[in-house]
Amino acid sequence: MMRFLLRHAMGVLVLLFPGCSKDDQAPTPDPQIGVPSSIQGFDIGNANDASDVRVFFEAGVNADLLDEYRIMLSKSDAGLDLNGALMVDNSAYASLTSTANSLKLNLKSSLTDVDGDPIGNGQSYDLHILAVPASTEVEAKLGSSARALTLTDDDLHDLYISSRGTSSVELFDGVTGEHIESFVTSGSGGLSAPQEVIFLEDGSLIVTGRFNTAIKQYHGSTGDFIGDFTSEYSLNEPTKTSIGPDGHLYVSQWASAPNPVVRFNMQTGVFIDEVVDTFFNGMDQEWDGSGNFYVVSWGLKELRKYDPQFQLISTTTSQLGGPVNIWIDDSDVLHVVDWTDGTVKRFDDDLNYMDVFISGLTNVEGFAFDGDRVLLCDWQDGKVNVYNRITGAFIRTLVESSLIINPNSITLGPDKRPS
Repeated sequence: MMRFLLRHAMGVLVLLFPGCSKDDQAPTPDPQIGVPSSIQGFDIGNANDASDVRVFFEAGVNADLLDEYRIMLSKSDAGLDLNGALMVDNSAYASLTSTANSLKLNLKSSLTDVDGDPIGNGQSYDLHILAVPASTEVEAKLGSSARALTLTDDDLHDLYISSRGTSSVELFDGVTGEHIESFVTSGSGGLSAPQEVIFLEDGSLIVTGRFNTAIKQYHGSTGDFIGDFTSEYSLNEPTKTSIGPDGHLYVSQWASAPNPVVRFNMQTGVFIDEVVDTFFNGMDQEWDGSGNFYVVSWGLKELRKYDPQFQLISTTTSQLGGPVNIWIDDSDVLHVVDWTDGTVKRFDDDLNYMDVFISGLTNVEGFAFDGDRVLLCDWQDGKVNVYNRITGAFIRTLVESSLIINPNSITLGPDKRPS
């Protein structure tokens, strides 16, 4: 059995292990800081200077030992090492003091690159984060981005996403995917279980709520409630809405009894007529290049095709588990969003099933186009994924947030710079 010795020295009891003395114990190593990581830069503006750049990065260990972070941009073909970063003039770096683990900031317009040159469009830059310790006894650390950033002028917009579970419309940055604010706050104007969001030509936002009898209208800049948009018709659990080629607003209805697809004047919101007599759990609508009208039913697991006078041509339930959205490409190929199995399926214009175009989501509902990309909401997982609109290839997850519960529609709207 190992024996321990207890020695009384200077009034202090010291526990010694056989073969060891107090002087033999290893010294405590000097504390070290970690290298900043996951460094990303985003082009969020069209000012043609450093104010277009928003920076994300993760702190290293022992961030409490830091004096500051210095954020710098170098031309991608130049590079930057630790010694060079320590010599950069203060006009070429942004300073940030924080002990947070995840950090974000917008750069100022006056910032230059590390060579003292103005930052602008067309040049590719590498991002560098220098962690400067408060003590000279601790070594500084430099982290650099894995991908270059090139500033360009582009159309900027944000994402306005309906959150069914919170009866709100949440606003996310269209470039970084950050949550900006609750644009339409929970229950504003009586909104209940939103289903669709659409911006009108006058800049206002209309929102369909399943448990509302009229479509709600909100101010396009503030999100403040304006009033009920539709009138002279009491909607029975309205769901998806579309603007038709005739310029009118089309609304499907969900309730258990068969309900028609209804048409309203797009300028006044006044009821016009019922265009499809009976439909059960109706969802999205779409038109092809010949003016034929398509609509899907989640409850019937059905896709229907009508002629321009709304006379039924054909129907199909082939391969459909719970269709909720539909879009048609330039070749009149139908893309049907199937909530039940988290896919987008393709049909020809005669409603013949073709293939699965996009897969891998849990429950998918709600889409928007952004150039050659399509954005899809994952209703179950609170995400927005981005896919190539032509090939269906996954690009990235743009939004993943606990602030959206059952997101089910998305629209692109006015850009608001994240703070």
